[in-house]
Amino acid sequence: MSESELVARATRRLIYMALCLGALCTAAILVTLRADAQSQAHGAPQAVVAPPPAPPAKAEDPARTDAAITDDATIAPDPHESADNNVSFPVDI
Repeated sequence: MSESELVARATRRLIYMALCLGALCTAAILVTLRADAQSQAHGAPQAVVAPPPAPPAKAEDPARTDAAITDDATIAPDPHESADNNVSFPVDI
């Protein structure tokens, strides 16, 4: 075999491998999207959220601000109030 035939064979092999890899990736994406669509269509089980706790008893002095604030760990925080959303960058750099 000549050198040009070996180079052509290697090139064809690389093209076939690239096509197989592309088909494999496409199939994986389609399987993932189909599984996601099926889980949404059948109503994936929702997380059970405990009812909010009863409001604490009112303080005698409404102007008093040193009252203890209780944080319920079962309630997710509001994503709009996250510290990640309050990042600012200097514009003078």
